[in-house]
Amino acid sequence: MSRICVADKVLLEYQTGRISMSRLTQLSYMSKASVSAAIRTLTAQNFVARERSADDARSLNLEITDAGTDVVEHIYPVYNQREQAWASLLDADDRAALLRVLERLKERTRNHERP
Repeated sequence: MSRICVADKVLLEYQTGRISMSRLTQLSYMSKASVSAAIRTLTAQNFVARERSADDARSLNLEITDAGTDVVEHIYPVYNQREQAWASLLDADDRAALLRVLERLKERTRNHERP
């Protein structure tokens, strides 16, 4: 997954204010090291802010910044249009098959340990 996908996962929960690094790792199905690297890059670009949890000093909470929100709001419609264009190339049976395969991958990933 790319930094954009990680940012997308942060955006999924930014309406609640914050997401923990461990929750982001769960949502992204990525290793802790990969998520940490992506978050370091996003933080350096001022797209994500990090802070220690008040409840557990070992835990980091993440919050999308205004700059991060602006980027996602700009990129998401383009990303969404591209997905729609790709999907339009498939007939209904192929779209259904693709969705079944993606669900299967998601389920199998969920049932196995992440790297």
